[in-house]
Amino acid sequence: MRTATNLRTLETEAIEIEQETGSGNWPSCMANLYLHAKRIAPDAPIYVVERRQGDPLGWCHPDGAVLIFGRANVYDQATLFHELWHYAESQMLSQPDRDIVYGEIGDRCTRWDSDYLDSVREQSARAFEHYASARAHGLMLPRARRGTAQHVFERLYDGKEHARITRWLAWAEVRKNAAIAVPYLGIGSFTFFMMCVLPHLVTH
Repeated sequence: MRTATNLRTLETEAIEIEQETGSGNWPSCMANLYLHAKRIAPDAPIYVVERRQGDPLGWCHPDGAVLIFGRANVYDQATLFHELWHYAESQMLSQPDRDIVYGEIGDRCTRWDSDYLDSVREQSARAFEHYASARAHGLMLPRARRGTAQHVFERLYDGKEHARITRWLAWAEVRKNAAIAVPYLGIGSFTFFMMCVLPHLVTH
């Protein structure tokens, strides 16, 4: 007999369970976690850490390191998505994107009577965790409208946010180099480069 809480009545009951003990030999899902991490945030330092008693499921360190405590099994995938959201909050997403998500989540989220669980950052991380898990398990969602939390989640999950950042950094580097070259090229050549050559290089 085991003690259980009946979720229909919220009363404590004793129930008898006949269940075979599972082998516990889960296959390693390291390759699965690797591919998701590489697509969403390839620059993030992510570690699967041996789990010890008292460890959380995951943690995103303030310096950006993402830690997953476990053995890279199927359930760690959701933890990875949750912690990657925290990484993206501080390292990838713009303030307007964060405001969109926080505003939408804050208006509609379930309350847990816990300052930690009810914080908009934790609610947002769990929302992305569930969105990404649904996508990873094959759920076909309609394309999101711009200006919605789902659109921010979609861009992040699909790797488009990282691609945008990479393009922006490349553009910033080109602009810096172009500014250095102006005295040597002359204004006419510089204008031609910026108006004709550079847009071609950025888009092709």
